[in-house]
Amino acid sequence: MNDLVCIDYNEVLDSLEKSLEKTDNICLYIDFPFCRSNCLYCIYHSLPYKSLLEHREEYVNAVLKQLDSYEHLLKLKPIQSVYFGGGTPSLWTEQELLEIVHRIPNFEKIDSVKSEMHPFDITDQRIGFYANN
Repeated sequence: MNDLVCIDYNEVLDSLEKSLEKTDNICLYIDFPFCRSNCLYCIYHSLPYKSLLEHREEYVNAVLKQLDSYEHLLKLKPIQSVYFGGGTPSLWTEQELLEIVHRIPNFEKIDSVKSEMHPFDITDQRIGFYANN
């Protein structure tokens, strides 16, 4: 029988805050677990994008809510880098990316913003988003 484990969210935030006191800056990783396809070479767990489209909005809202809950932590130290990774993060829409960016303090001052991209998703507009933000 599995034991139920309860986690106090405030304790987690307190622990994160104490950890941040020991560092000079923050590196932020934002995951997008959906993929266009399962590549044979990939060792990471990902979810098939087309068959799970109904869960996309739920996932996006969860990421935005989590960023909101970390707002005070993200203001404690400078954010050095943001990395969009996971399955195929280039499947974020530009609107979703803008919503994320608006939740990250001083995003325009971050030195390094990077993203994994599927070749089908590389457009001048997408490249411009990362170059200008």
